[in-house]
Amino acid sequence: MCIDGLKIFLLFCTWLILFETGGDTVASDIKKLGMPDGICMPIVSSGQTGIVQQRETFGAIHFADPNFRLIIKPDCVSNIDDPRRTSKAFHKEIEIKYFYEGNATLLVGEQTVQAKAGDLVIMNPYEIHSTIKFGENKGKYHLLMIDTDFLFEREAEGPVLGRRLMWSETGFQTHIRDNTEIPALILRAVKEQKDQAPYYRLALKGLMLELFSLLLRDYTKKIEAGVAADENIRYFETVEPAIQRIRDRYFEKITAEDLSSLCSVSKCHFCRIFKKATGKTAMQYLTDYRLQIADIILSGPSRSISQIAEMCGFEDEGYFCRCYKRKFGISPGQMRSERMKQK
Repeated sequence: MCIDGLKIFLLFCTWLILFETGGDTVASDIKKLGMPDGICMPIVSSGQTGIVQQRETFGAIHFADPNFRLIIKPDCVSNIDDPRRTSKAFHKEIEIKYFYEGNATLLVGEQTVQAKAGDLVIMNPYEIHSTIKFGENKGKYHLLMIDTDFLFEREAEGPVLGRRLMWSETGFQTHIRDNTEIPALILRAVKEQKDQAPYYRLALKGLMLELFSLLLRDYTKKIEAGVAADENIRYFETVEPAIQRIRDRYFEKITAEDLSSLCSVSKCHFCRIFKKATGKTAMQYLTDYRLQIADIILSGPSRSISQIAEMCGFEDEGYFCRCYKRKFGISPGQMRSERMKQK
């Protein structure tokens, strides 16, 4: 047996022991064995349930226990250090971030979210979201990842809710502020996860049901029929490498030919299915993403308009200003002046 094969076998045996015994083992005990690139193994730790993952797969969240599809990851930190770096995700589970300290800037779909302590940010199923790493701010938050099929599997309204969130134009509000009930439930859930007292999973499920009842009553919204449509998900699977390239390398020169090659399809077919998946052409998507990043950087006074244009992939400052005004209604300079007045 090769060395990599032996490592995988040992890791699998370790996981089986953990799964059968429900034992409490810190992640570092498993990591000591080492793992070849691309292999995902569940881990169970005293602080959280999660995975060791070297390479992400499309829309996949791996739960340590497939029978308990809830992840609670306390005390995460948004390290914001470079405007050209983002952390990104896209999955069918609902993701909730409760910020309890500091602040952070996120892109959720087409919306830019400036989150601060006390805020909730919700990512609906198959909604592309990124954390923008910019400036010196560090947002600290508790992360929840929830599979609604699991949460409502024994509830009469469960299948209906799943279909509403996945396949219709209904979703949860992205940014919630000045609410005390939901953060209180999240803090109780974090404590249950950390303490892991007897029947803590039963308590967690009860807390999540209460949390979602509050969201469903007061915080739903109409969303565009986009990626979550059944056929669009298939299209998105094909063009997802192109979207990742845009979000990773938006500041470089990118062409439709480059993107179609990444997706291993012809340019004509790529352009057609990209628009079906996202509602925009690839070049429109690229320009809009660059403008979103530029608008975030514009909030700081340290860079000139020409520098921002260059940082975001616009070769010509004049073209950047025209695109910005078309999207936001005023010029970049006017926007900066307005924001400076508000501070």
